[in-house]
Amino acid sequence: MKPLWPSHYMPPHTHCITGGDVLDYVAKRFKITRAEITGTQRGAWFIYARATAVAILLRRGNSTTTTGKIMHRDHTTVLNARDKLPIYMTKCDMIAAVLGEVQ
Repeated sequence: MKPLWPSHYMPPHTHCITGGDVLDYVAKRFKITRAEITGTQRGAWFIYARATAVAILLRRGNSTTTTGKIMHRDHTTVLNARDKLPIYMTKCDMIAAVLGEVQ
């Protein structure tokens, strides 16, 4: 059987980025754990990290319902985080930095 491409060609890696990957990345950048992002802590730093994760997940095409399931939240909480993101960005420079790094 003839190969689909020449032997010297390496096809691009097609890793599917999961919601867990997004949570792990945001947790690493905010220096907290994934459990703290999906947990019940109400400190500003955790709220900013959650809003950042929500923004990335929505940007990647997830619905608010799917994003809520990944974040262990109701979809209306996701909508609230999305709507408040511009306010949070004025208070925390890390959000813009992380969103700028992610496609």
